[in-house]
Amino acid sequence: MNYYSQKKNYPKSLDKILDWASDKFEGRLYFHERAYKTMKNADPSKYDAQQICDSLVYLATDYWEYIFGTMSLTELNRKCSEKYGRPYEITPLSDYTIESAAFEYKIKYFVGQDGKKHESVLDQHLKVGNKSDNLLRIYFLLDKEKKLIVIGSLPAHLSNVKKF
Repeated sequence: MNYYSQKKNYPKSLDKILDWASDKFEGRLYFHERAYKTMKNADPSKYDAQQICDSLVYLATDYWEYIFGTMSLTELNRKCSEKYGRPYEITPLSDYTIESAAFEYKIKYFVGQDGKKHESVLDQHLKVGNKSDNLLRIYFLLDKEKKLIVIGSLPAHLSNVKKF
């Protein structure tokens, strides 16, 4: 019920979503500066703000509990169906895709022994839709030490090169 009552408070415009999600899900979601840039450059006529908000809620609550908490895959799938009325697909990215467009799939995040942030791979993505008129992608990595989902790019699809 809490989820349904919160839906009415979702931001209506793309430019307000990341600030809303950052405040609401502090300690669970972290938005890299690139995520802010990609959202700023997103065409509002191509993306549904409610769909993006639902996807971020899913990542910060249900998926977070599955990855860092105690929720089982069966429970995750059941809750997803009940709450969102849709499946969310989260899949790893292939090494070939990452290598072929590394500048898109890497962000400076994890700190190395030299104390500097190093290139870190956005190796997971949440997928909604498969046609350009209903397409949403959220690219992220997991910071297991801090128990954070680090989002590096959304809502657009990044380059996708298939190996033949």
